[in-house]
Amino acid sequence: MAAADKNWKGEIDHAARVIAINPLIPAPHRDLAQAAEAMGDRATAMRARRTLLLLDPLDQVEQHYHLAKLLLDERQLPAARREVVLALEEAPRYRDAHRLLLEIAGRMDAADPSGKERPATTRPAAATTTKPTGGKVDQPPQERKP
Repeated sequence: MAAADKNWKGEIDHAARVIAINPLIPAPHRDLAQAAEAMGDRATAMRARRTLLLLDPLDQVEQHYHLAKLLLDERQLPAARREVVLALEEAPRYRDAHRLLLEIAGRMDAADPSGKERPATTRPAAATTTKPTGGKVDQPPQERKP
């Protein structure tokens, strides 16, 4: 009832009580994650989603997707990419997950190895391929002729 009324504080309290009684029930973890996300408490939401994944829920794809979004908000890009890929492994046609993966990849491309954003005008270097003899070919792989 607290979730229907959007009483997120009450929902968190109720979920915490149920989890204290029996932590192996998935529903209160799901409710806790939803309420924590609504309140902006990403750390609690991530912890609840990870716990829920350990309980092997029926909606694993959705849990991986939501965890990836939370990790993206926390700028944990490699972990976010891993979670969204896990979602796509189970549901390859999940369009929202594809969009999220593209967003994560774009942010990862925009960050250099030190984690700082590159200027928008910088482009990645052209792809090169290796000849069987070990030398490099200067043309991209799609332009090579067999």
